[in-house]
Amino acid sequence: MTDTYKYDNFTNEENIPKSVQLSANFLLKDFLILSDKVSSVKSQVGLSSGQIVQNLQYLSVNIAEKVKDEYSEMIIISGYKYKTDGSLSKHYSGNAFDCQFAGKAASDYFDIAKRLTQIIPDYDQILLNYYSFGLEMPWIHLAYNKNYNRRQVLTLFNGQTIFNGLSKLL
Repeated sequence: MTDTYKYDNFTNEENIPKSVQLSANFLLKDFLILSDKVSSVKSQVGLSSGQIVQNLQYLSVNIAEKVKDEYSEMIIISGYKYKTDGSLSKHYSGNAFDCQFAGKAASDYFDIAKRLTQIIPDYDQILLNYYSFGLEMPWIHLAYNKNYNRRQVLTLFNGQTIFNGLSKLL
């Protein structure tokens, strides 16, 4: 995968099919997997559905492809989300996804997150998330903005930031 992937101009489009190719390895539907409720991209947070799909394409080319190249077992567990409350989330604008890695132990996620900070040259956020309930498997939140990226790296536990940078909790 190269950074020269052609960006399609989705900005003025509506009702974009889930089968549209965003990058070499990812279709739009790969980022619409949170739940059965997310079946298409809708306008929200001041953006048209086309603008959100454009953001998902930038995210796919600049982040998801690099992760997939390094870790073929990467699985997107949450991508674009419908805004249902007053919270802020990069998922609403198509600028973030969460992933896990099939076959990897929870204790591997620190090293994976650390490696991602090295192989992804430009990112907005890499957040290593640990939880003590539910599946108890960590996941990594990755965010990208076309115009400005903070290169923010945090470790979270049960949804709360506990460390600015990466910390191995397991």
